[in-house]
Amino acid sequence: MATGDKLIQVKDLKKYYNRGAIKALDGVTVDIDQGDVMVVIGPSGSGKSTFLRSLNLLEEPTGGSIIFNGVDIEAYENGVHGAVTRKDLNIQEDAFVVGMVGRMSPQKAPDVFVKMAKKVKDAVPNAHFIIVGNGNQEGKIRRYAECNGFSDNLYITGWVDNPMSYVELFDVACLLSRWEGFGLALPEYMMVGKPIVASKVDAIPSIIRNEENGLLVEVDDVVGASNAVLRIYQEDGLGDRLVARGMEDVHNRFDARRVSEEHGKLFENIVG
Repeated sequence: MATGDKLIQVKDLKKYYNRGAIKALDGVTVDIDQGDVMVVIGPSGSGKSTFLRSLNLLEEPTGGSIIFNGVDIEAYENGVHGAVTRKDLNIQEDAFVVGMVGRMSPQKAPDVFVKMAKKVKDAVPNAHFIIVGNGNQEGKIRRYAECNGFSDNLYITGWVDNPMSYVELFDVACLLSRWEGFGLALPEYMMVGKPIVASKVDAIPSIIRNEENGLLVEVDDVVGASNAVLRIYQEDGLGDRLVARGMEDVHNRFDARRVSEEHGKLFENIVG
């Protein structure tokens, strides 16, 4: 169900090939709202793949515009950092910290996160885990950690008004949702400079390109998620490479001030 919050706005999108002889896309206009699930249907050659590749910025449009929702990078960079420390959470400075931001509800799959955490903890004894959020599955998550012997390594913040202060403590940031309209946490993770492991569902692959700016895993794949997290821990340079591309993407695609400027330009073109 849509909320009315625009996540992607496509206006008069065109993609021509062979100097205009082939019009794969010719004036596509659509708004995609928070919570929308969009299905693109058409016969072979109708432009479905070109449209999706354009949304992923894998194709440069011939004309029109694509405006993404964004995060306020400038406000974050000019804000207060280090407000929360690992010491505050009784986490050692040299610990390996894996975290997620999201409500503890079936959609955000905290059960998958905590089961993944168990496997990572078995492989990395000084691993710690942070869930930034609250929700009706909190008791279930705490019981699982307690029954599996790592409750001291799991920190649940509850609701907070400074989630990025906790994200700054992460070594790996996760979004393992079962369904997701946009996943604003993903550009926020990029903004803070964290390597990402996310589920390959709904709009997430339009933000995360596997092995480029993050690692994608199947929905409910505990083993796949733990393996992806451990790859970032074990493989030299992998995390740095994912972060560098993520930083590039968040500035180029998801900067809220750039998005605002693009809205202004689009409005000027409409009224002009």
